[in-house]
Amino acid sequence: MDKNIRKHKNFSKILVAYILTALLLGSVFTFAVSTVTACISSVNGGNCSIVDGNEPVCVNDYTATPVCDVDASLLEHIDGIGGGKQDNEPPSPITGLTATDAGIGGTVNLAWNANADSDFAYYNIYQNTSTIADVTGMTPINNSITNNATNTYQVTGLTDGTTYYFAITAIDNNENENKTVTDASATPTTVPAITSVTHDATGSLKTGSVLTVTLNGDQGLTATFDVGSVGKWQPMTEGTGANKGKYTGSYIVQNGDDGAWTVTGHLNSTGTASMDATPNIAVDTAAPTISSVQSSSVTDTTATISWTTNEDSDSLIEYGTTVSYGSTKSDAAMVTSHSIQLTGLTASTLYHYRVKSADSADNLATSTDYTFTTVAEPDTTAPAAISNLAATASTTSGATMVLTWSTPGDDGSTGTATSYDIRFSTVIIDTDTKFNSATQCTDEPAPKAAGGSEVFDVTGLTEGTTYYFAIKT
Repeated sequence: MDKNIRKHKNFSKILVAYILTALLLGSVFTFAVSTVTACISSVNGGNCSIVDGNEPVCVNDYTATPVCDVDASLLEHIDGIGGGKQDNEPPSPITGLTATDAGIGGTVNLAWNANADSDFAYYNIYQNTSTIADVTGMTPINNSITNNATNTYQVTGLTDGTTYYFAITAIDNNENENKTVTDASATPTTVPAITSVTHDATGSLKTGSVLTVTLNGDQGLTATFDVGSVGKWQPMTEGTGANKGKYTGSYIVQNGDDGAWTVTGHLNSTGTASMDATPNIAVDTAAPTISSVQSSSVTDTTATISWTTNEDSDSLIEYGTTVSYGSTKSDAAMVTSHSIQLTGLTASTLYHYRVKSADSADNLATSTDYTFTTVAEPDTTAPAAISNLAATASTTSGATMVLTWSTPGDDGSTGTATSYDIRFSTVIIDTDTKFNSATQCTDEPAPKAAGGSEVFDVTGLTEGTTYYFAIKT
């Protein structure tokens, strides 16, 4: 401090002013004073500071009241006394303001971008039923949010169906406010009503069963439902005419859905109205029971396999020439009577097979091993025709004729034929009709191997009568 001040008659008052000013400012300022007389006797909170003449001069946020005359030029020698301008700069305007209907009746949710100014003090929230461009003269509905990071607010007590406009400003430590705003609007609505949520489950439901959910409530809204609170909301369809306000949806019961589940119906897209119902869902873990497995209609290349189950299930056959099978044939139809024809088989072959059936819950049943044998390939080659049939009278009996011929083969001239059909008549046998009407002999011999010689006596004939003979092999 300057030595001239120590000699001043008002030294003690100047010292008080010096100390108070230094304490209050907390920093050094350059303060130019005039030659007017002044002195400081008290300092109060406010927007003014040291006295210049009889008027307060700004020294940060404090007021010095003039009560005596001091040579103001002496104040130039007081280190640390200074002055500055008042803060009249308003905070940055609020951005990103949104207003949305909460869907719970008379309520709107507000959200905005937080104010980042360092001298933020609190928010003012304004409300009106017409647009807001400037909040001058308006009274805020809330000014209690002092944390600038709190950037949401719920407005309650509004009238459903009325459009409201909202604006938000930030206030700084000097009560500065940017009154020019950008508003946002919303119209609160009444909570949609649900009168009932029902389902058509009777007793227990098996996997794959269709559960129908019905919701009755307000008309013209979006309805969804969830089973078991699994978070897989599914749409519901509103009826027409007399069924307006009745919404229906269906759910296919899945594996793992066993137990008493809660069906929740929601009205409107935000799901603000809901109601529950509880069906009892039982998961099917029992495999079908297979019975009456059999093969039929077996040929040289085909066979039909059939079986039954105690519940609707699909059909599959594993088959092959060993118990390793190797081939399959299936039918996806869900039935209790199963039948599948196997084709492309090999004649005269032993086949192994087993059947499988799975129900709608994918519970699988497998039979034990069964077998069948395909028949031999059919003989399509006729025996060769007998070309040397001869008939001579018996030397021992007048009523007997002796027939001789060479043995044909089974297939043409090879192999052994199965049987002979020997016939006689008193008329020539030259057609199938005449052969069929001729008399068949008894005790015909079994054919020998191809190329052999056959002899057969036809007895019981009438002497003196001409007879004609024919043989089929």
